[in-house]
Amino acid sequence: QYIHSRGIVHSDLKPGNILRVGDVWKLADFGIARILNAKTSTRTANINGTFLFIPPEALEGIISPAWDIWSLGILLSRLFTDEHPFCAHNEMQFFEKIQKHDPILPQNTNIIYSFMIKGCLHKSREKRWGIGKLYEYFSVIQDENNKSENLDNFIQKRLVEIEDLKQHDDYHLIIEICDLIIYLSPGCIDAWADKADAYSCLGQTKESMETYRSALQSFAELSNKGELFSAFQVLQSVDNFKINEETEAIEISLPQTISGNRRSLQSIAKIVGKKSKSFRQFIRRRKSLNGN
Repeated sequence: QYIHSRGIVHSDLKPGNILRVGDVWKLADFGIARILNAKTSTRTANINGTFLFIPPEALEGIISPAWDIWSLGILLSRLFTDEHPFCAHNEMQFFEKIQKHDPILPQNTNIIYSFMIKGCLHKSREKRWGIGKLYEYFSVIQDENNKSENLDNFIQKRLVEIEDLKQHDDYHLIIEICDLIIYLSPGCIDAWADKADAYSCLGQTKESMETYRSALQSFAELSNKGELFSAFQVLQSVDNFKINEETEAIEISLPQTISGNRRSLQSIAKIVGKKSKSFRQFIRRRKSLNGN
């Protein structure tokens, strides 16, 4: 962040150029660094830097701060997974992969680390993450077990991102972000509803139904553990059901894409109603307040 604020691109970020001096980590070897002055990018006829850490635009001679972000993404992949996300047998194959292929990460990669790495490795340098967003994710890693206010702020920012992605119909990324939020906060109603809705918009009815099913199961488990919310809220948030005093689900205006599965949805609601004490209390409170 500091060198970029000074208009400097290191362009050779790699493990060998990160040194530990006492208790301080230092970024070393500015031998091929570029100063951009007032520009945000420049061009060069030569490809410098260690080829395993160079971004796709390096082949066009474009140098910008996004170059260092790409290199950081490769470094993070090596740090978190012990693997390079673009494995290749030679330079030619490597250059083809960074231009045309998605990064490959081990299946057991932590979802937060995966987001950070992929955020740094966008093919388009304009879409690559900035340092500020990476700091947000690092802070969540540090606070993951504390469930602090920082986590709440992080989730709210991701929900805002989802609303923006809806305008661009980027439902696949919406699902990925929802999975991240649910990983961090299983009780986030909005994330469950947005994920189910995204599957529905993609025409994947089965996956949408499974999301509702998983949501209700998660809410029932959390409610039984003493969480201060009702499993009924997830039904309320997608506006699919009306609940009578016997806690049975009645269809009111199911979306066409899931109307064929109304029985399974009703069964889920009944199961949650029987298992969750707070669910039944919530129904009684609603009935007493507004007669529904």
